[in-house]
Amino acid sequence: MAILVLVFSWVCISLNILSVLIMIFLERKDIRSIQSWILAFLLLPPIFSLYIYFVFGCGPKLNKKKIDERNHRIFNELEKILDYTEYDSLPDDPNLDTSIAKFNFLHNKSAITQFNDVTIFNTAYDKFEDLIKTIKSAKHTIHILYYIIKNDNIGNLLIDTLVNKVKEGVKVRVIYDDVGCICVSKSLFKKLINAGGEVYPFFPSYLKFINLNLNYRNHRKIVVIDGKIGYVGGVNVGDEYMSLHKRLRPWKDCHIKIVGEAVNFLQLQFMRDLSYVSNHKIETEDNFMEKYFPKSEVKNKACTQIVASGPDSNNYENIKSSYIRMIYSAKKELLIQTPYLALDDNLLSSIISTAKSGVKVKIMIPKIYDKRIVYRASTSYVNQLIEAGVDVYLYNGFIHSKVIVMDNSVTSIGTANFNMRSFSLNFEINAFITDFEIARQAKEIFYEDIKSSTKLDENFEKNKPLLVKLEESICRLFVLLF
Repeated sequence: MAILVLVFSWVCISLNILSVLIMIFLERKDIRSIQSWILAFLLLPPIFSLYIYFVFGCGPKLNKKKIDERNHRIFNELEKILDYTEYDSLPDDPNLDTSIAKFNFLHNKSAITQFNDVTIFNTAYDKFEDLIKTIKSAKHTIHILYYIIKNDNIGNLLIDTLVNKVKEGVKVRVIYDDVGCICVSKSLFKKLINAGGEVYPFFPSYLKFINLNLNYRNHRKIVVIDGKIGYVGGVNVGDEYMSLHKRLRPWKDCHIKIVGEAVNFLQLQFMRDLSYVSNHKIETEDNFMEKYFPKSEVKNKACTQIVASGPDSNNYENIKSSYIRMIYSAKKELLIQTPYLALDDNLLSSIISTAKSGVKVKIMIPKIYDKRIVYRASTSYVNQLIEAGVDVYLYNGFIHSKVIVMDNSVTSIGTANFNMRSFSLNFEINAFITDFEIARQAKEIFYEDIKSSTKLDENFEKNKPLLVKLEESICRLFVLLF
């Protein structure tokens, strides 16, 4: 018996070593992530650490070649409709910084669309009120993707509204993340399916609480209605987003509605995600382009790009690259709102370098947290940031917004947080808007939120108990694993 235990232990240790070699030579993970995994392998029992790695550490197996070929055909058709292959038609105002738009075009292959009308929603209530109204007006198609759809008041309102639209003859497709909805009763979707709607889980597991793709979540929030109106941002579907959570309130979030050319690229990303979960070749439908990519009549000019990142992207960290470019490009002011601030060396050094260059950098994180390990990791950076001249604010509630404003010129609003999960694990999507008016509105919202926040100083670090500092150090190390 002792020999069997010894052999089993050596097998597990050998597999752990093999896992480290795979991370280094095949997956080429970030060095800090590798260090964290090695520490986990050393501290945890061999069989347990191996299980944790296969659940949280291994990447999903995607048939990217098949999906890329399909999307390439769609992309070629879109080129005939939109002129976005060059960026020489960007706004020529010398005071408007167009460098981020050029970077997203050249580095992230993100189309530059000029004719868009963008509306910012500062609360989930305003977003859902507008969304439900728009859904009710749908004539042909409704495409919805959310990380979380709760079986509560707002969740049932959404599903009931969709059921009514299906009965009117509107084509409805819904994708939800299987991990994000792991505790949600799937009976919520039955009435929509029974009515004729299409509902798909993303990376489903046949066992409720065991999913080998647990760590790779579709965190995107996309709604496209009739191919003309799109929504993207931080708000999922649930009562808690309406500040109805017992502890996480007031809940602060941000979402946008886009009417115009950029909607085509929300639609394209939805179809890419749909191709993961369904064998239906939507592009073979009659009148495909007219139905899903109608020509926009919008005349308002708000230069907008849709940037997606995740395991399905050619460049895994598209959004992270754009964030870093925004940070370094700031000349006067940089505003950041995020629920999680788990920074790697590149992000931390970019923020510190920008602040030390004389740029006013202001970062807002929540005072009330939903994930303790990420919160403690976030607060561990506060002292370094303050010493560099960054203004750090604790919002007196829970802030879920993912917003960056750079120099009154560029605004990013979307689903990606400032943490390694968003940058290196999740499927994410953001809108980058190069426009004075949108930047002005986002900046106005930020400064209004400052009134409900506490500015931190050096006493924040001095008054921390020793045990809290120890917890922060541990969380800062292991947050890279999750």
